[in-house]
Amino acid sequence: EAPQDVDAELSAILDGVSTHHVTPATDRLVAYANRSANERDGRSLIRVANVIVEKAMDDMGRSELYAQLCHGISERIDPGIRASGVKAANGKRCAGGQLFRKFLLNRCQDEFERGVDEDNTSFAEIATRRQRYLGLVKFLGELFKVKLLTERIIQQTIQTFLGNIESPRDFHIDGLHTILTTVGHLLDTEEGREHLDVYFQHIKELSESNAVSPRLRLMLQSLIELRREQWYDK
Repeated sequence: EAPQDVDAELSAILDGVSTHHVTPATDRLVAYANRSANERDGRSLIRVANVIVEKAMDDMGRSELYAQLCHGISERIDPGIRASGVKAANGKRCAGGQLFRKFLLNRCQDEFERGVDEDNTSFAEIATRRQRYLGLVKFLGELFKVKLLTERIIQQTIQTFLGNIESPRDFHIDGLHTILTTVGHLLDTEEGREHLDVYFQHIKELSESNAVSPRLRLMLQSLIELRREQWYDK
């Protein structure tokens, strides 16, 4: 099978998934991913992870569904699947669901670090890239909800967005709004409140900064209000 044909087939499975039909789609994706049991490099597993990330970036409204699919795949994939040379943080070889999660997060990290190149590109292209980037950020939040992403990674994501208070990038502020409206309520716990208090001090500074456009200042003010209302969006 040609790679482009496989991608089209996997993409069609994702297009057909709905809230009421997550299990059949998961079954088909798991069946394809399990081909990696006979591979040394995990290429089938990587292909499934990559296509899901691409779809999530293109369709933010279905992020929750795609995260549920990922959770199902990680739970049901052949636990004996390994890939040569791929290890977990503890130095042990990854296998099964852990390996899928690693491939998934590697792709997410690559896309996140790529960011949005706003130089030498048309306005339309920049708008498309920003939308896809926000789709990725939303997906990261949904992966956190299904426990495929750690809180540490979410905290690092927020810190990246707040990394340049003096001259922030527009897409970082958009990303900050997206991640906090998605998982802010889960971070605002007794243990996490101290971190969030620091973030919101920076958010308040940005909401009053002339370096930030009026649209984004309003967005930041809405975040402050959302937290004040205990994350209840009226």
